[in-house]
Amino acid sequence: TISLSSINPDYVFWLQITTTEIDYPVVYRDNDYYLRRDFYGEKNKHGSIFLDEDCTFDGHFLLLHGHNMKDGTMFGSLRNYKQKSYAQEHNSLLISYETKDIGFRIVAAALVDLYDANRFVYEEIPVTEEEIYAYLADMKKYALWYEDFEWEPGKRIVLLSTCDYG
Repeated sequence: TISLSSINPDYVFWLQITTTEIDYPVVYRDNDYYLRRDFYGEKNKHGSIFLDEDCTFDGHFLLLHGHNMKDGTMFGSLRNYKQKSYAQEHNSLLISYETKDIGFRIVAAALVDLYDANRFVYEEIPVTEEEIYAYLADMKKYALWYEDFEWEPGKRIVLLSTCDYG
């Protein structure tokens, strides 16, 4: 079999949210490159799902970006997570890396107005434990809905980021 990293050396892992449209390879490079390029590096308005340039795959936080496409592709189905009932039915996120699968539970959704000075600054990735606990407290404060969970050092958090129109 051909590995995806031999096709594109920027390939990091595969992302899937069961029973949604989200089922894509994730790439890692500077944040601008894959905004308008597909997995193969070809120009494409859908872009690719990509890991934020300020993250590392082995870090505590994985911030993933993708376009909110009207046809529901890429991160278009994230709009459904505004409703907690939808999230409860579609709450399993899976990252496939090399030969292992890493499961995550979806625990929150937030709408962030990037022009609001008092907003949740989700894109500033925390590093220290103290920063992580403060970040999670902010997430809870600004979330549309939030399911309590215990974060412990060594556990990872995946954030999915897309635009919302209207």
